[in-house]
Amino acid sequence: FPVTITWVEKEQISEEDVFNSDRFKLAKQLAEDPTFNSIKGMKNKLPYVRTQYPSNMTNGELDDVMRIAVQISKGVISKDKVDEIIANTL
Repeated sequence: FPVTITWVEKEQISEEDVFNSDRFKLAKQLAEDPTFNSIKGMKNKLPYVRTQYPSNMTNGELDDVMRIAVQISKGVISKDKVDEIIANTL
């Protein structure tokens, strides 16, 4: 029997895609932000991110975004890959 996806599963997948897209969009912005990049230490970056990018994201979610941003700014994750992820999750 072929596997069918229920509408609930489709909604959950869609919501996750939107969340991933938003995370990578914010991470890309942070990676290009000179102030963010000049702040040393993730704990020190969090207050700046909270004031510059108001969001309903938890500190844990923002921590993930900041880690992605640091990887982008260091070139571990290419900007082309980030653009591809954003494009594919919309």
